Amino acid sequence: MKKTISALCLFAVGVFMSTTSVHAASAIAQILGTDGKVKDCQACTNLSSFFANVGEGETIQLLDGATDIDTNGISIELPRELQSPRSFTFDLNGHTLSVSGANSTIRVKDANAHITIKNGTIKYEGSDPTAAPLKVLKGEANLEDVKVENTNESSTGGTIQVGNIGDDNTGKLTVNAGTEITGQYGITYFNGSTVTINDGTINAKVFALSGNGSDTQENTVTINGGNISSESTAIYQPSNTKLTINNGKITAENGVGVAVRQGTVDVKGGTITASGTGKGTIGAAETQLNKGVAILVDNKTENYGSKSKVTIAGGNLNSAGDKTIESYTGNDTESKDDFVVTGGAFDKAVNPIFMGENEIEISIGDTYMIGNTAKNAIKEASKNGKTTVEIIQGDLEITGAVDGFTVKNLGNGTVKVNGTSVTTNNEYSVVNPKTESNEKDPEPETGDVFSIALVGIMTLGLAGTYTFKKLHN
Repeated sequence: MKKTISALCLFAVGVFMSTTSVHAASAIAQILGTDGKVKDCQACTNLSSFFANVGEGETIQLLDGATDIDTNGISIELPRELQSPRSFTFDLNGHTLSVSGANSTIRVKDANAHITIKNGTIKYEGSDPTAAPLKVLKGEANLEDVKVENTNESSTGGTIQVGNIGDDNTGKLTVNAGTEITGQYGITYFNGSTVTINDGTINAKVFALSGNGSDTQENTVTINGGNISSESTAIYQPSNTKLTINNGKITAENGVGVAVRQGTVDVKGGTITASGTGKGTIGAAETQLNKGVAILVDNKTENYGSKSKVTIAGGNLNSAGDKTIESYTGNDTESKDDFVVTGGAFDKAVNPIFMGENEIEISIGDTYMIGNTAKNAIKEASKNGKTTVEIIQGDLEITGAVDGFTVKNLGNGTVKVNGTSVTTNNEYSVVNPKTESNEKDPEPETGDVFSIALVGIMTLGLAGTYTFKKLHN
C-alpha cells in the first residue's frame, strides 16, 4: 500500500532545503537514469538533493521511505551552476503529496525546469485561499496519471495555477491522459501562460478554466481532448487569451459553456453543452447574463480590454436556453462582429448575421448545421436515404441521392437534387433513382437505330419515378 506524505511542500524548482534531512536517502527516493537503471548518488541525502542531482531525461522516483520527510516543508531548485533547461520526471510512485498549511504542495518557479509529474496524487487540504496543490509559476509541467485535488472550499487561486499576475511569459502546463483535477476552480492562468489539455478530466464548482482581466500578455490555451465540466460556467475568459478548441467535451451544469469578455476563441471541434435557466452574474462584473448558452460573448460590460471575437468552424454546440450562441449587447439586438460562423452543429438556429450571405445552413431533425459540417451531413444523408434535409440558406447541388432522401428548400438559394431543381418552399423526394453503369455501351451500328430507340423508351419506363410537391405555407 502506498503512503501519504503529509504537509510536504515542494517548491519545484527552488534553491535550498529549509528543513532537516531525512533518515536515509535511499528510503526516500531514487534516481533512474535514461537506461532505467538506478543511478548511484552519494550526494542524495535529502529530497532537495535529488532534484539538484537529477540529469537530463532522468527520473526521481519516490519510495515508501518518503514518509520520513520532515513536515516543515522542502524547497527544491536547480543549482545555480546548472541554470540551463533541463527535462526530468518526478514519479510519485503511487504516493499522495498533501499539505494542510499555508504553502502550496508543489510549486514550479524556475524557467529552466521542464518537469513531468506522474503516477500519484497531489492535494491541498489547508485553508489559505491562495494556496494550491500545484503552481507552475515559471518553467513547464506535464501531468500524466495524476490526481490533483484542492479541498479548500474558500479557494480563489485554483487547483492548478499557471503563471502569476505581473509576471510576463510565465508558466506552461500540459494535461495528459489519466489526470484528474478537482476543486472550486480547475486551472487558472495568468499573463502570458500556456495551457494545453490533451486528455484527462477537470471537475470544478466554479470555473473549470479561467483567466484574469488585468493580464497584459496574451495567454494561449488549447483543448485537444478531455472532459471539462463545472457546476456553473465551464470556461470564463475575461483575459487577453487565445483559446482554441479542437476536441474534447465541455459541460456547464448551470451557466455558460464558454463566456468571453476579451481575447479570441476558435472552435474547430469538440462538444460544448450548457444547461440552466434564468440569469446570473459571471466573474466580478454585476451584469446579468443568460444561463444555458453554449458560447456567450459579452463586449458590452466595461472595464475589460480589447473586443473579443469567436470563430466557429466545427464542433457540436447544445444549450438549454433560447440561443445556442449569444452576443450580449445590453438590448435585444446582437452584434455581427462578435461571431464568425463557418461550420459546426447547433441545437438551435444560428442568427444569420453571424454567417456569410452564401454560407450553407441546413437542419436535419433538431440539429442545425453550417458550412462544411452541413455539406458532410448532406453527403452522408443522401447516401443513406430515409432522411429529410431542410435547406435554410445557401445554394446547393446534391448528386447520387438514393431512395427516400427528401429535400425541403426553405431559403432563396438555388437547390438541385440529382439534377432536378427544388425551388423555394418546395419539397422533393427521391424514389427508386436510376443507377448509372460504370461500363460503356458499344458504339451502335447503323442497323441498330430502331432497337436502340425501343430500348431507350423501355428504360424511361423502368428507371424509376420522382415525387415533387409544393410545401404548404
